[in-house]
Amino acid sequence: MPDSSGDKLCPICDSPLQPGSKKCGFCGTDLSIFDMDVEEPVQPMPSASAPKKSIDTMVREILSAPRNEPEVPETPKTEVSDESAATAASLFSQSLSDTGPETEEPAAVEEEATPKTQVTEPAQEDQFACPECDARVSITASSCSNCGVIFSDEGTEVFQCPACNTLVNIAAKTCPGCGAMFVESEEEAAASVEPQQELEPPIAEVPAVSETPIVNVEVEPEDAEEPSFDEEEAPEKAAPKEKKTRSPFGWLKKRKKDDAQEEAELEQEPEPLDKHDHVEAGPLRHLKEEPQPRIHEPESTRPAPVPKTTPMNVDLKDKGKELARMVAEMKPLLSLAMQNEIEISESKQLIDDAAIAGRERQLEKALELVNTARASLVDSIDERLAETLDQLREEAQVAEELGGEVSRSKTYISEMEKAKSSGDVEAAFIYSDKVSNELLPITGRYNEAKKKLKSLKSLLSDCEMLILDTREARASFVEANKAFDSRDFDKAEMLITQTNERLNAAIPERLTEEIKNARHLLVDAKIRNVNITPMLTILKSVTNLTKSKDYSQALRELREFKEMSKKTM
Repeated sequence: MPDSSGDKLCPICDSPLQPGSKKCGFCGTDLSIFDMDVEEPVQPMPSASAPKKSIDTMVREILSAPRNEPEVPETPKTEVSDESAATAASLFSQSLSDTGPETEEPAAVEEEATPKTQVTEPAQEDQFACPECDARVSITASSCSNCGVIFSDEGTEVFQCPACNTLVNIAAKTCPGCGAMFVESEEEAAASVEPQQELEPPIAEVPAVSETPIVNVEVEPEDAEEPSFDEEEAPEKAAPKEKKTRSPFGWLKKRKKDDAQEEAELEQEPEPLDKHDHVEAGPLRHLKEEPQPRIHEPESTRPAPVPKTTPMNVDLKDKGKELARMVAEMKPLLSLAMQNEIEISESKQLIDDAAIAGRERQLEKALELVNTARASLVDSIDERLAETLDQLREEAQVAEELGGEVSRSKTYISEMEKAKSSGDVEAAFIYSDKVSNELLPITGRYNEAKKKLKSLKSLLSDCEMLILDTREARASFVEANKAFDSRDFDKAEMLITQTNERLNAAIPERLTEEIKNARHLLVDAKIRNVNITPMLTILKSVTNLTKSKDYSQALRELREFKEMSKKTM
């Protein structure tokens, strides 16, 4: 139940009523309907003068405290009423309670003498609301007394602290609010430290040397400038010239002016000085040669010194270039030979030897080996082209006998001969392929029978090495050749097939015996401390080919084994 200082009670709940209240504070009954005489509220007595004196004194001291801000015209003093004093006191006490014990004034302030009735109250426009806490702060204050925010002058550059959002001067190194330290970025630090490059005067502005007789005159260093006659006669005129700010190209204008003045003085000279005339000491400005500016060329842009080449070095360098050129010319020839199945083992071995000699700086030997390899390769290619030409002429003749059209084929053959004679071997092989494609529909069976006869002849030769009875096989081979010459390709193919079957039946048994003998031979070579690795590799290959029934290749490798064993044993 609320306290009451009056004697009247609520007619509904008998609760004591506050003086001047129109409703019951307990039950909310409207007291006006009961025609009750409500007493007017008693005005509170003004507060004692003692607290007013201390508050007014503190307000006056705060307002009159010295500050670094620009002077503000004083406002006229007005008498402060009791209500304004109470308002100021309440505001100040609120600021003291918000800031804590650190902002309390010393006790000596409260012990000041009698209060004054007139104080300087700041006008309404001399206060503003703090942007952080909305507290009323004097317009001349540098920081908020409530939240501690620092205010900056208008026009100064400020930024917001990233830690506490306090406005800080752009030149500050630390935040006054939280004490955070600000660090410049690496790019700004590098830009501030990087020195400015000084421009040097251009070479084109250096004055030409005049055709005046040379006089031995001691020239002082550039730092100690000699006073000219103009400066001695008119020192007053020289003083204001120094005050003028020189533009970046002032030196250029001054030099042009000095050059023009020198030319005018030279034209006014009546006679040139004699060689034996005595020259008195003094400033001879027109005879003083202008120092030429030096161009400091960075070391990175300076050309490297060219080493002196001796005739031996030049000779080696030329030979190295010639060797590289010849090897580069050999590459397309080697590729062409491999495409057309030409034997190039000898040429490749010579090129490898030349490469070894080149690494050992034996360039003459390397050049000789490359020349030999090139000659061998060219001979092999020419030999193959000659064989191909003979075969194509023969094939064209057979095609004509068989009633085929060979006019275009003969044209290609003639073009192939021209390319071969001119050394264009690549074009010669291209025309060879064109002739073969033209004659293939006519001479297909002829070429196939000819190839089979050639293979049978090689097989007979290998079987005779094994001491096989090849008399019947040889007779069949002769009959097949006769049938081929008479263009009876069916009979020739039948005889070739029968002969191959007869030989293949007798070869495996004889091959097995030869392989056993070869193994015994390898054992004897091992006892004699002979290197049998190459022969053992060949013998293994012969065994595998025999199992796969490739007797012709097995016989060729067996012949190679016997030749190697004869050289080694």
